Amino acid sequence: MDAMRQIRIPKGEGSVEVEPGVTWWVLGERLRDTGMGPRVYPTSAPRSTVSGWLAENGVGVGSYEFGWLLQNVLSVEIVGAVGGRSTIEGSEALRHFVGSRGSMGLVVRATLATRRADDDVPVAVLFRDAGDLGKAVTDLDRGGVPLWHLGFLNAAMARARRFETGPVLFGAYPKERSDVIEPALKSVAESHRGTFFLEGRPNAPGSRGSSRRATWGRPPGRVGRWFGANVWRRHYSR
Repeated sequence: MDAMRQIRIPKGEGSVEVEPGVTWWVLGERLRDTGMGPRVYPTSAPRSTVSGWLAENGVGVGSYEFGWLLQNVLSVEIVGAVGGRSTIEGSEALRHFVGSRGSMGLVVRATLATRRADDDVPVAVLFRDAGDLGKAVTDLDRGGVPLWHLGFLNAAMARARRFETGPVLFGAYPKERSDVIEPALKSVAESHRGTFFLEGRPNAPGSRGSSRRATWGRPPGRVGRWFGANVWRRHYSR
């Protein structure tokens, strides 16, 4: 499996064909060169392989919009338990295979759905306490705010990763949705004592509920680039 690391990106099809030994990090970097990205990927992307997450199924970065990994797999080619290669496609058949932990055969190739990712906007909201953050998440969910990704850090994890003190809600969305999402995030921040951070939008420092240039830090190194909203590294190169 470790030697099976080929990636093929069919032009204009919104998908990628990938072999099982490819890590999600490498897959993302290749797709980024074409302005695309996987719809979902695990937070352990620098180390996790495509076959490993297919074996487990799960949710990760991007699941706020696109759900479980299973929902973003178009087909898998496998070598079955008794030998011979076959292709599994269709939601019902894939439901039995993805997450089966290899009990039904070994993946030799998978076709995954992709998304346009070259204009993603990362955002964050700093809160005073976890209660305020929880209320904000509820408001965003009930309001149907169309974020691609949504996650959070408790205060201890935020401090460990050099964010400001306090729990942090973070996410990302396509720039084309800005007119809908930015007002909703600002409203949530103002309603729950939060400070809204938006990449590239400086404002008066210290203004609660207002938009400020993203200042969150990241630890150095390859894995560190995946911290925060876990969108591709260009979002956190400051």
